[in-house]
Amino acid sequence: VPRVSDLLAALRADNFVGKAHHLLFGLYFDGGNLSVAEFHLDQAAATGIAVLYGYRDLAATYLDEGRTSDALRVAGKDL
Repeated sequence: VPRVSDLLAALRADNFVGKAHHLLFGLYFDGGNLSVAEFHLDQAAATGIAVLYGYRDLAATYLDEGRTSDALRVAGKDL
């Protein structure tokens, strides 16, 4: 018997919360609000979303801004 979870998976709407946080990460990152972007990336990762290069890009941007301690903290999350 089909279930709601089957419909959501077919529509690729499963893990909506994680995908929403991942999308918000990108929006805040592109807008230069790195602290909020990091929060949303952490939330996305907590739901099981593969963040791929998110932490790496965030750490590089922190370094570019001279925020070395933030870059090291985020690099640790990437590991």
